[in-house]
Amino acid sequence: MKRNILICLLLAALLLTGCSQNGSKSADVVDGGWEFYMEETAAANEKFEVASDGSLYGTNTLTTDLTVTDPNRKLIRTVSMDAETEDFETLMAGVSEQIARLSGYVEEQYIYGNRTSDANALRSASLTIRIPSQQLSEFVSQVERLSNVVSSSQTAEDVTLSYSDTESRVKALEVERDRLMELLEKAETTQDLLEIESRLTDVRYQLESAQSQLRLYDNLVSYSTVHLSIQEVKVLTPTQEPTVWERISRGFQSSLEGLADFFINLFVLAASALPIWLPLVLIALLIWCLVRRAGKKRARNHPEDSTGEPSK
Repeated sequence: MKRNILICLLLAALLLTGCSQNGSKSADVVDGGWEFYMEETAAANEKFEVASDGSLYGTNTLTTDLTVTDPNRKLIRTVSMDAETEDFETLMAGVSEQIARLSGYVEEQYIYGNRTSDANALRSASLTIRIPSQQLSEFVSQVERLSNVVSSSQTAEDVTLSYSDTESRVKALEVERDRLMELLEKAETTQDLLEIESRLTDVRYQLESAQSQLRLYDNLVSYSTVHLSIQEVKVLTPTQEPTVWERISRGFQSSLEGLADFFINLFVLAASALPIWLPLVLIALLIWCLVRRAGKKRARNHPEDSTGEPSK
């Protein structure tokens, strides 16, 4: 019986000793244990690395392996489309209308060619469009309805794990910032004060960088990117293999258009060169008239030259 009581007392003493050690460790952090805090922070920071572009990503098991069917998966979708049209203005107006209706916006736009200088010039456009991800399929369908899409492609970049790592990093930095603020208020020496302020500045910089990375991810995920290339053509590219009759008809139409373009270009060339060849023609007519008049005058003055007999 006494032996059992002794064993119980020893176990109780060991438990009290462990609790007191844990309590003193926690007290060190709260009461300004800067050295212990630095050791703990260094161990925690080994879980993360900084990429070459400044973004943060984890290297341990902080992230979870999400399945493909997870609705919270972060996907950056990009669509590229090459479209043709016979009516450039109508297509551009229709695309702009669909962008506004679906709450998107044009990030970049370039238009090549000018009808004011050449009525036969074929124009083209290159647009970078941002469309809400939920409306991407509808926008692609509308572009296919308004134009003749000759090629298209779509990619989806999965940034779920990077987003989760960065989000975890933000939370860890926020906790570290709050703890540093507590230590800063309770710092007793100037050296501790300077070290805490230096570390706090570094933590704030890393926190701003990680938050900026999250905002970038949110924008790229919520708004998909569409690269739309528009080309004005006289004849649309067939989406199916044409028949023999269709090929003959298109060839005959192309020959007529080529012949018409030839005569139009010839007329334009002649009209544009009018200041050059018109004076030359007038000079040639003047010379011809003078030569002819001189010939008639000579014939009147010397009739034997024309008949071959001397005049009486």
